[in-house]
Amino acid sequence: MINKIAASVAEALAGVKDGSTVMIGGFGTAGTPLELIDGLIEQGARDLTVVNNNAGNGDTGQAAMLATGRVRKIICSFPRQADSHVFDGLYRSDKLELELVPQGNLSVRLPLFPILHKPTHYAATRSCCWAANQGFLKAIGLM
Repeated sequence: MINKIAASVAEALAGVKDGSTVMIGGFGTAGTPLELIDGLIEQGARDLTVVNNNAGNGDTGQAAMLATGRVRKIICSFPRQADSHVFDGLYRSDKLELELVPQGNLSVRLPLFPILHKPTHYAATRSCCWAANQGFLKAIGLM
């Protein structure tokens, strides 16, 4: 079995390059991986696409990452809430793309996410889930 445990956040994020797609867990502020987000901010990758349930709250976590200007696009089901002023400002000034996906559709796409990022599985995955995931494949750069 492959050991996928990283010794540090920096080591875990070493493969994130400019233009990468990053899936971030959490539901609102519950379960948000703040160390991962802070690590991404420190790491400095730009032109990111972020997949998450929402687009951040207040000024911390994902909102702080959006505020750095290094996120090009967000794919989520619930971008706006009472304290989503960072997202609101970026989106309204055309500095952030949004792919709004109903929550059920987003949850169906997520199990395929790791598979779609393995080049050896691309052809098989593409043929079996073409109709359901055409927009998602485009969003993550596989089409």
